Amino acid sequence: MSSSTGNTLIGHNSSDIRRHYQRRIRVGEVIILARKTYVSLITPRRTIARVQATTKTRVDLKLRLEGEKLVGRMQPSRTREIMRSQISLTAPGDVDSEVLDWLEKAYDQNR
Repeated sequence: MSSSTGNTLIGHNSSDIRRHYQRRIRVGEVIILARKTYVSLITPRRTIARVQATTKTRVDLKLRLEGEKLVGRMQPSRTREIMRSQISLTAPGDVDSEVLDWLEKAYDQNR
C-alpha cells in the first residue's frame, strides 16, 4: 500500500469528518486524529475506532468492542488485538445504520 495521509484515505479533512460523525451518531466528545496511514476516533478515555485503507478500493473500520457477538457485516479484525472487530467499507453509502450502531456501541463502551 502506498503511503497516504489520513485525510486522503477517506477523501475529507478532519473537520468535515468530525461534523459528519457528530451529526450522524450524536455521541459526546470524540477527537478525530488523522495519522499518516489511518484516522483514529478517540474519546477522552481511549481510542474507540480506526479507519484504515486496506486496498485501493476498501477501507476497514476497526472498532474497540468487548463481548459483542459479530453479526451482520462485522468480522474479526486480522491486524490488531485492541481493535478486535472490523467492518469493510467500499463506498460512502456503506456507512449505514448498522455501521453507526456499532460506532455508538464502541463509544458507549469506551467513554
